[in-house]
Amino acid sequence: MSAAAAVASTAFLPFLGSGHAAKALRTLVTQVDEMPYISVNAHNLWWLVGRGVPWTEAHAPVLGILSGTTLALLLFGGLYLAVLVLLVRSREPRSLYVAGATVAFGFFVLSTHMHENHLFYALPLLALLGAESRPVRILLLILTATMLANMTLHDPFLTDWARPNTPGPSVLLPSRLQPTPELQELYTRLGYPWIARQMRGEMSVAGLVATLVNAQAVVLTLIGWLVVLWRAGLDHTLRLTSWPAPRWFWPMAAAFVVVTSVPFVAHALRFENQHYFLLHFADARKLSDDPARVGIQTFDVDGDRRQTLLVHPPSELQYDLVPPPRAVLRAAIALDPAVWSADKGDGVQFEVRVAEAGQRSTLLSRYLDPKHDPADRRWVPVTIDLSAFSGREVTLTFATTGGPAGNIDFDWAGFGDPKLESR
Repeated sequence: MSAAAAVASTAFLPFLGSGHAAKALRTLVTQVDEMPYISVNAHNLWWLVGRGVPWTEAHAPVLGILSGTTLALLLFGGLYLAVLVLLVRSREPRSLYVAGATVAFGFFVLSTHMHENHLFYALPLLALLGAESRPVRILLLILTATMLANMTLHDPFLTDWARPNTPGPSVLLPSRLQPTPELQELYTRLGYPWIARQMRGEMSVAGLVATLVNAQAVVLTLIGWLVVLWRAGLDHTLRLTSWPAPRWFWPMAAAFVVVTSVPFVAHALRFENQHYFLLHFADARKLSDDPARVGIQTFDVDGDRRQTLLVHPPSELQYDLVPPPRAVLRAAIALDPAVWSADKGDGVQFEVRVAEAGQRSTLLSRYLDPKHDPADRRWVPVTIDLSAFSGREVTLTFATTGGPAGNIDFDWAGFGDPKLESR
């Protein structure tokens, strides 16, 4: 208690000296429901449920029944009750450390709102026992490795360096952060371009699959550990020289890997074929007076979040490509709801053009003015047949211009979730 008081006092000295101690304590107490997502980069059960897509709402129903938060509380409550039963049966004082480590481990795996570093709570408790029990040593090594992998796979600098050097396609995950072009430009100007790119949700498929394998290892390790504890009890576990696993565990583990891998990998691999324009944004020619007017953002229109090619007028994005057979461009156009109530601006003219051998055709021309027309306050679907250009080199252009009065203030316009498909 004396050590805890000394550490807490030292940690709060800067806040006391600057007069912010009350604010710091209030923040500590009120942050219980901050980041209310099923997983905040934590490779646990909910990372598998969400198929690696970050910022999935924890309060949304899972399978149309209960919210992720409610299910997590029920699962963790069941584990906590089981650990308490084992602890009551125990006669070994050190079993308290095993129980504490199990609760910390289970809390990370079963709870929502978890970050990648929240597994740390279990490690010092396991370290207290690792010298004597072989299963505890194995568990400590596994959790040390998986936690390091979890944090490495979400480090902005390392993932940014690894992505272009990793074979295979890339993915662009939905971003809840909705970074403004100005913020991304600021990070780039300050020398942190990898942070700007991570905010857009860029990741390699290999990296995403690595998160799948890591999450599977963590969940299966928890199941195996609970099986050992329940079969041997806390006291006997401390004296085990091996990690006994029942015969049914390995077939169950194989089935678990298959069931969780198929939807996860299928969800990841489709990005290369469908999300051509988002994935190859860096290769596009950007014609704009201000670099901050073009980029990748997330527009949330009545709860429908889509990754968006931001093309603030007057700007153009040009892609050189060869459309596949029976090619179709699918997208949706909209203005960011954040500017619907702005006093300035008179709408945006959206255009999609294709150029081949000096000949240019306009395939889409649509005017939206959600600031004055409520009917335009939505995603407007766009489907363009490109089969006439299949197999030929063309330049596809996404363009925007201002409204009739030429006012371009607060015209955050974009092409949502643009995909090039072969139907």
